[in-house]
Amino acid sequence: MPSVALHFWHDAGGSRHHDAYFPACPGVRRHDDRVTMTQRGTVIVNSRPDSTLNRPGVRIG
Repeated sequence: MPSVALHFWHDAGGSRHHDAYFPACPGVRRHDDRVTMTQRGTVIVNSRPDSTLNRPGVRIG
C-alpha cells in the first residue's frame, strides 16, 4: 500500500495540502513525478521532486 501525506503540520484548514497535491484535477492526487510512456510500454522518468526512486530494495538517485 502506498504511503501518502494526509495533511501538513500547522495547516488547520488543509489549504496548503490541497494546493500542493490537488490543484489540477479535483479528487485526483498529484505527486509531481513527470514520466513519458514509450511505445514499448516502458516508462521514462523525466522529473522527480526528491531525485530518488525506490524500486523494491534498490534506491536509484
